[in-house]
Amino acid sequence: MKVNNHDVKKKPFYKIRWFMVFTTLLIAAVLTGCNDEDAAQSEDNGKSNVSELNEQENEQNNSVNEADNNVNDSENKNNNADNDEGNNATEPTNEEAIEEEETAEEEAESNGEFENVIAGLDPSEVEDRIKSQAEDNWDGDYEMQVFVISNQTSAYSDLLALNIDSEVKETVLNNAFKDWTFDFEMVQFVYDNQMQAYDDIQALELDTEVKEQILEDAFNDWGDDFEMVLYVYENQLEAYEEINN
Repeated sequence: MKVNNHDVKKKPFYKIRWFMVFTTLLIAAVLTGCNDEDAAQSEDNGKSNVSELNEQENEQNNSVNEADNNVNDSENKNNNADNDEGNNATEPTNEEAIEEEETAEEEAESNGEFENVIAGLDPSEVEDRIKSQAEDNWDGDYEMQVFVISNQTSAYSDLLALNIDSEVKETVLNNAFKDWTFDFEMVQFVYDNQMQAYDDIQALELDTEVKEQILEDAFNDWGDDFEMVLYVYENQLEAYEEINN
């Protein structure tokens, strides 16, 4: 039997070809598996690195926030301390206020700052007003005119010589002149009575809360009208004692 040379050569070629294809596929599969493992490992490493970076960033943020909180707490404490010092410095006690008021009044007294309203009048105008009032009130009665002119001039001189060394005296004289203007006899009469009432009030023995309250109420109603303050105080106290005895 004769063998065909062409067939004999063809079989080994196909075997070689299939072997090469198989080998190539095997190598590709191996390489692909390695690449997948490397990619997975790289991905895991990347995730791990990202997690570490996030943790570091969170720690830094926490540190910054804590530092900011400490700074804010410190500033708040300093502000509170400054406010306390400011309040203590700007809010005087009642005792300090009283001392300041007394000091101011003493300085005003020593500097002669209290004014005698009568001393500010024009003497020529005063003389003319006294004379014209006497003539108007006692027209044709020259004896009475002379009497009134003498009394008014004497009262004017006495008022002019007053030593106004306190706010009380200044207020009482101003009120009297406001009510009676150039009727100097009445100005002097009211001034003397008001100052006597003021002195009597200062001498009161306020040894009970009832007396203190009665006097306080009288002052609230009548202010610097010391005659009325004393009058109301005495009448109210007398009525209270009658009710409770």
